[in-house]
Amino acid sequence: MIVGKSINSKLCIMKRNKLFSAAILLLLLAFITTSWVSSTPAPKKTQVSITVPFYWAAGAPPNVTFTGHFTMTGAIEAEGEAIMVAAINANGMVYHCIWTLTFGNGDIITLHEQCEMGSTPVKGRWEIVGGTGDYKDLRGNGSALMPDVGNVNIYEEDLTGVIYSK
Repeated sequence: MIVGKSINSKLCIMKRNKLFSAAILLLLLAFITTSWVSSTPAPKKTQVSITVPFYWAAGAPPNVTFTGHFTMTGAIEAEGEAIMVAAINANGMVYHCIWTLTFGNGDIITLHEQCEMGSTPVKGRWEIVGGTGDYKDLRGNGSALMPDVGNVNIYEEDLTGVIYSK
């Protein structure tokens, strides 16, 4: 009877060792294969400023279109034509805007902006949502200011923030 217990005991130990060895092998395999996968670096974010003096072009509240000539500095040094379509909420305090910035070569950047009219100067947030040509993978976001430029026919937008490729 003592012999039977030692054989069962040895079989139990052998099964445990096989299980333990298999677990170690799986962990080692997982470690080795994950070390082969290179991590993707986060996109490099670069500062940008966009300034646009806008003129009222068409429409009446709640839907107004503004046009102007933009200047971009920082990560991109360029200029071109800007169109901003603004949808104003019922109480006139929040603007939801879609911008189209068209560069001299025809490439476009599209951004969305939301401004709250209750502050002085008017403040808001913007985000790049699309682009074409050289800017098709461009993304970015930041803050917006609409300072009073002392002219009832001109509205200035000053956007600052970061841009990066997706």
